[in-house]
Amino acid sequence: MEIASSKLGTYFVRWKLPKNIEMVNLNACSIKDLTPIGKLQKLKSFKASKSYKYGYTDKFETLVLVDSVTALEIEGFHLYKDEMYFPPNLQILSMPFIDIFDLKSLEIPKSVTKLGLKSSFVPFAQSDVSTTDPQIDLSNFEKLSSLELIHSKLTSCNSLVSARFLSSIRLILCTSLEDLRGIESLKILSSLYVIHCGGASSVPLHRTFFCNTKFPENLRDLVFVPNSSALASTSRDFLRSPEDYELVNEEPHLKVGKRFQLPKGLTDLSLEGPHLVIDDDLELPRTLQMPTFKDIGAANCLCNIANLSSLHTLSIHNARIETLDNSLLFQIEIG
Repeated sequence: MEIASSKLGTYFVRWKLPKNIEMVNLNACSIKDLTPIGKLQKLKSFKASKSYKYGYTDKFETLVLVDSVTALEIEGFHLYKDEMYFPPNLQILSMPFIDIFDLKSLEIPKSVTKLGLKSSFVPFAQSDVSTTDPQIDLSNFEKLSSLELIHSKLTSCNSLVSARFLSSIRLILCTSLEDLRGIESLKILSSLYVIHCGGASSVPLHRTFFCNTKFPENLRDLVFVPNSSALASTSRDFLRSPEDYELVNEEPHLKVGKRFQLPKGLTDLSLEGPHLVIDDDLELPRTLQMPTFKDIGAANCLCNIANLSSLHTLSIHNARIETLDNSLLFQIEIG
């Protein structure tokens, strides 16, 4: 059952729903009472997103789920953490207004395999003082393979090292993120997305990402998109570490070269950033199949990219290219 963009208000509690319903998706709805959901004995999946058009739902604590539910995805609602009951066989869990540091106060089942947490956004003030994340014990979540954090106050990946079964991590709009220290400890990690993170530190995340990160060898998919606020500090960082930069049209661009050590088995790589120069000494893994460079200041690595035996698609969008080997025999997509 799926309901979209509806002001159900107090009427939903009067509904007599078929008891064999397995999936309920309330998309952009305003609901005052969710009691009927708890009567669906065969329910497996419940999704709900708040309607900003119709105002806030103020009694989301009425949600009681049966033990058969394996997927719970909530967006926009404030959950009452002290009273929230999680079904014991839950596998997919997505919650708003919760940071990973709040997990110790929640009774989350150890059966969860995919966890998504969206914390409240707090405007940041740039600081030269690094902070240390509290330690988080995720070792009991032996089935947790996928983690997505949005607006988390995470400053590094050290707090995630106990989640040794993670194969996928997505960090989105985590403005406190300073670097990826600890990521190398996640031995089976195969997919890593870092999207619009950083900005709260005086050292841009894109410099620590490209100059200091040691990736796990099992990584196959890597995506990096910098935060525009982090890019704004490039000029200041250039004065501090000019050796890491190259001037392009009299503007400092971070050099992405041999210090950016990619795993030897990487197959998909996507890099974005107008203040980046992909240098010709960057060692691209021979296993690369679909690299993408978008909004790059300059892509000088293309002169030797024909050496990649597994390459079949190269995507370049809005980048300056000085040299392109005419012997390239794979598909090239330039936008």
